Parts: sequence; structure tokens; C-alpha cells
Amino acid sequence: MKKILSIILALGLVLGVSLAALPVGAQFGSGSADWTLVTVGVAPDCELTRATYTIGFTTNMPLDMSFHVFVEFPAGTGIPATGAWRANNILINTIPVNPAEITTEGNVVKFRVPQLIGTGPITVVFQAAGVPLRGIVNPVAGKYNLFVKTDRPSMSNWVKSGWAGAALGYVPYVIAPTVSTYEWVLNFEKTYPGIGLDVVPPFKMCGQVGYGFEDAPLDRWVSRFDLTLEADRVGCVPCPYMAAAMVMLARPSTTARAHLYNDMTLPAAFNFTSTTVVAGSTFLLGYWASLPTDPAALWEFGFHFDTPGTYTFALVLTSLAEEDECDLVCADVVRIVDFQVYQAKDAIRIDPFTQKWNFFSSPLILKDGSIETLLAPVIAGGQLKHVVHYDNALGKWFGFFPGSSLPVGYQSLTEIKDGKGYAVRMKANYESFNPALVPYLWLFGNEEPEFPAPPLSYQVKKGWTMMGFTSISTTMTPTEYLYPSAVTPGSVWTLTTGFDPAFMTPGLGYWVYFSADGTVVPQVGP
Repeated sequence: MKKILSIILALGLVLGVSLAALPVGAQFGSGSADWTLVTVGVAPDCELTRATYTIGFTTNMPLDMSFHVFVEFPAGTGIPATGAWRANNILINTIPVNPAEITTEGNVVKFRVPQLIGTGPITVVFQAAGVPLRGIVNPVAGKYNLFVKTDRPSMSNWVKSGWAGAALGYVPYVIAPTVSTYEWVLNFEKTYPGIGLDVVPPFKMCGQVGYGFEDAPLDRWVSRFDLTLEADRVGCVPCPYMAAAMVMLARPSTTARAHLYNDMTLPAAFNFTSTTVVAGSTFLLGYWASLPTDPAALWEFGFHFDTPGTYTFALVLTSLAEEDECDLVCADVVRIVDFQVYQAKDAIRIDPFTQKWNFFSSPLILKDGSIETLLAPVIAGGQLKHVVHYDNALGKWFGFFPGSSLPVGYQSLTEIKDGKGYAVRMKANYESFNPALVPYLWLFGNEEPEFPAPPLSYQVKKGWTMMGFTSISTTMTPTEYLYPSAVTPGSVWTLTTGFDPAFMTPGLGYWVYFSADGTVVPQVGP
């Protein structure tokens, strides 16, 4: 980055510079009858920019070329040094002041009256002029007053600007912040409607509230999010030619990578592979002319993290303007964002149900367990006959029968829950309504509960229980998965392998016999 990282956060109320005027000849502060109200207008009134200062007062005595005018600016105002002034930097009643007649001592600018100025209103204008530009540079955002005097004896007292009467006192002129804040908005909400059967459905990824697509060639998931840069436009125009970038500052390990997809382009547009300021740590999001002309610069990206843990990114806004194009000291504006990645991959595909009976369970803690959503591919095609579950604790059967009323004795089954097994009945001979579509079921959720939820546990009753296998592991025996349960299962049965299978398999359901009531605490992971 070309400038030192810092954030200009100059907050404050931005007021228009509109000062009340006193009647001509009014007594004013420490002045005299010859010396009336001093007004100040600043344009633009943005902090740290070159600006035109228009200073007005009225005199009842003429000022000839033997006299000088003195203006004392507030501390922090940028003032050209003696000898650095240019032609047309200062005008009195539109008449340019000779640069050789201008001197600077600290915050005081002294200049000779260029020709006879009669009585009445006088306007002194400080403006940027010359090559390179010279002129007054605004201080940081705040409220200010300046002082004016001449060396004419009757007008030689310093007079403070902004007098608005005894009730209001001295009203300051206001220097506005460039913007009061820059705000990065990370939107992890769903960005497209519905679940189409010809696309991979949306899902939640890596502990973020977001959705995305499968990148099958790279065997990873793309979590889509919208990145918006907004400026609180209570303030002034920022520098033109801004650039935005993402910089990876920290990652869970030296081999962890974050994959950035530019507007869902596959394969990955960029891989973050380093936390040092090299090519592998920084991705330039783009440029735009200025925020007021493009008030919300929007990017749509997909993100994938290949290792669980914390990834820290800086979202950086930088000015690319040269000094003469942008006098604003546009420091880099940074927001630090931590991505808490709980799982590297948290979606799983369940192969198509076979004809007739299937014993099924969800290997994930689902984000949306609605049966009508979850089983939409097979419901829409007319392949599903029904889904049933027996709750041993209640001693009741629950069922879902699409397009039909519930049989006698069944309770309504509306969702699929982790930890439970379900018997799914398909038609004996079904064909997809779309022959090109294989009705896979995509399940989206987390293998482990998200913080601060407690670890998984399931209450069981003595007898046969329709259990699920809440894990995406393929190498766990029933003993490994159920340890350290409060009760030891007597037998485990599933449709595909019969009694006491060697391994529990993601997506399959199980009948498990327990000899007593208790709590099952699944051991998640291999």
C-alpha cells in the first residue's frame, strides 16, 4: 500500500456555512465603528483539502496601498510559506495581490492592499492557484474561527470571525469530515430464489450464514457472499481513483488456504496462500472513480476455506490519486474481519434412494430439516410414497405421505432431525420426470453443533430405537460412534448390512436396541 495504514474517522455534525450578518456599522467585539462583522465561507469545506476562503468585512474608512491586511488562520491550517505564494492566490475585491507582497509568519498571512479600496464591503478571497497548486489547505474536521486586522490605526485590533449577536456569540465555520465513516458490509444472506432441481441447492458453509454452489472439479464448496463498500455521506467527496482489496493477515496453519471466486467464476479466481504482503496475501477487488458517483461499490464473491479455524482478513480502501489530483490525505481505510470456519466442508450428497424401502438418516445437523424442502427432488418427481419414524420415547409412529392423508394411528412428520432414523418408501418402478436428472439429495448443515450450543446428545428409551448416524465420517464402528454413552447398545441393525455392521455409514439409518433408558453421546469424527 502506498500510504501508511490509518483510518480517518473524523466524526461530527456537518453544518452548512451560513453566518448571520449584522447591520452595517454595528459595533463588533474588540473592533471599532470602522470595523464590522467578519464572515468566512470555505469551499469545499472538506478536511485536508485545498479550499477557497472567502472572507468578508465592511469598512467606513478607505484602505490605500500603504496599508496591509492580516489574517490569522486556526492551528492546523495549511498555509504556503513566504515566497511560495502564486499570482491570484489572494484577491481583494477581485483585484489580485502581488505574490511578492505576501508573507507568512506562523499562522498569520500578511499582504499589501493592491490598490485603493474605498469604504463599504470588502471581500478577500484566498484561492488555489499556480503550477503546482498553492493555497490554503483545510485543517482536520472541526469548528473554527479566524482573525482579521489591518495596520490602519483605527482598524488594527484583531477581530474574530463569526459574530452573530450576544445570544449566539461567535459562530464558527465548519470543516467537514471527508466521510464520517467507511463501512464494509458483508452480506451472507441468500442471494437467489428457490431450489431448482437442475442446480445444486443453496446451503450453509463454514459456520457463516451463507449459501453457495458446488465446485465439483475441485471437490470444494463455494460459499457465496455479497461484499459492499459504503460511505456515510455526511461529509465530503473522498479522493478519486480509490481501490479496494482483501488482505489475509492470519490463518489457522501455514498450509491453510482461502479460495476466492470472482462473481462465482470457476475455478477459483484467487488462492490466499500467505499472510505476508506478497502476491499470495492480497487480492485487488477493483477501482471506481469516487464514492459519491458510485455510492455503493458492490462485489459478489464465493469463498471457500480448506482448513477449520480462524482466518483474519483486512478489507482495505486505498487512494490511488497523485498528490496534485487529491490533496486529501487519503490514508488506507481498513476493516478487520475474522472468518470463524468450523468445518472445512459441511454438505453431503445422499445417493439416490433405491426402489421400495430405504433406511435413512441425516449425517449433519440440518439448517433446514423440512421434509418438503429436503426431499423436494423425489417429491416433485412423484417417486416418494412415504417416510415413517417410530419414536420409542412417545411410543408413537410419525409419517409423511405426500398427496395423501395420514393412516390411522400416525402423527404428522414435518421435519428430518439429526440423531433419528427414517424408513423411506419409494415406488417400486419410478422414473425421474427429468431423465437427465439423477435425484440426489443434498443435505446442508454442520457435523458438530455451532458454538455456544452444547455437544450432541440424544435421550433414548429401553427397547428398539430408530437412530441416525450424525457424522460424515466413513470409518466409525458403532462402538466408536456411541462411546461414551450412558447405556451400551445391545444390537445394531440396518437395512443394507443387517445386524451389528462393522461400520456406520453416513446417510443410513439404524435400529439400535438399548437395555435401559439413558443418554447417547455420539463421538463425532473419526
